[in-house]
Amino acid sequence: MPSEYLGALRLDDEELSRLEQLANELTGAVKRIRAESQATKARYSDAPRHHALYAASGIQELLRGPKEYVRAAWLLQMVVAALMVFEDFKGFDHIPAEGAISFADLAKKLDAEEVLIRRITNPLVAIKILKLLTQPSRRDSNKYVHPGALAMPTYFAKYGRKEPTTRHHTLLTFAQGRPELTMWECIRQQGPENVQMFMDNMAVWSGNQPKYGTYDFRWIVDVGNKQPGRPLLVDVGSSKGHVTQAVLASTPGLDASRCVLEDLPEVIEELVRLDPEDLRGSRKIPINFHKEQPVKGALIYMIRTCLHDYGDDESVEILRIIVDAMADDSRLLILEQVLSNPPKLFGAVMDISMMVVGGKERNKEQWADLAARSGLRILKIHQENEDALMSAIECVKVKARF
Repeated sequence: MPSEYLGALRLDDEELSRLEQLANELTGAVKRIRAESQATKARYSDAPRHHALYAASGIQELLRGPKEYVRAAWLLQMVVAALMVFEDFKGFDHIPAEGAISFADLAKKLDAEEVLIRRITNPLVAIKILKLLTQPSRRDSNKYVHPGALAMPTYFAKYGRKEPTTRHHTLLTFAQGRPELTMWECIRQQGPENVQMFMDNMAVWSGNQPKYGTYDFRWIVDVGNKQPGRPLLVDVGSSKGHVTQAVLASTPGLDASRCVLEDLPEVIEELVRLDPEDLRGSRKIPINFHKEQPVKGALIYMIRTCLHDYGDDESVEILRIIVDAMADDSRLLILEQVLSNPPKLFGAVMDISMMVVGGKERNKEQWADLAARSGLRILKIHQENEDALMSAIECVKVKARF
């Protein structure tokens, strides 16, 4: 869907009055819920909760614009897809009505990889169909990504109940009837209109996300003054440069000439054609980050929302190439979502979406493991809170003295 159809929403006076009324109703219902929580079981009433839901739904209806409706539809489809495949696995049959079952035991009963069962059940935990106990276990109490998700039962019947981990034989390409292709090869084969549609959707999605979270880049200006000529910021997989533009805008004294933007040749060609004024001094280099990192010894390497497109082994290969180019005092910023535990709905559903293309979202422990396998250690995770859509995972070489 072209981005011009997903513009900002403005409320008129009547809608604003209704919004205020619903907010007051919601506040009152919450107070009654608190009062009911003190009531005995025999006298407890669920009516205040229903009143709160009604008011909250009305508020959402008023505040949601086209972007939010698209996102809500996507969330629902991914949850249904996870539910369908878990039912196809007969997963609910092995969860006791009382007590609990571990991930390992459930995976064994289902003849599946434990990591796959964790990922499929995350959305079901987020919507409270399943409950994650203090000890990791489960208990009882939907044109590209969506067809791929809905193909999960037949996909796992063919390939086994294992986590998809490569760019080939993904759920997406399997659903398109071309499992031997990568996602991009499959999309390109369907013509330039499909490529443009996919890119438009990704642009809208990316535009709704924070650019780099809460990381403060101002310190690199002082280092740059002391080390003239050294590249200060390398944006790996830069796309059209929107993240570097945001960094430059928020970092007084940072010169664009000390920044490097890297991406596939066709992407860099488009960036050069667009020629954004604030990026004119920067270097723009076509690369394949699976094979090379031509800029050596930069102060910061930054890679944003790329690694979640790949499984662990391919992500390690990408990171190791960057690590080989880093100086001892270089830092690598991985700008990605960090999943909470237990997972929130958006993160859990996003992980199902990434599984469709052979990628994955990761929690703190998984990011730490990925860093360690790549010769890195995490110095700090910069995030506004655990629900943040974008975190800056600041990494250094394992032997770096920080």
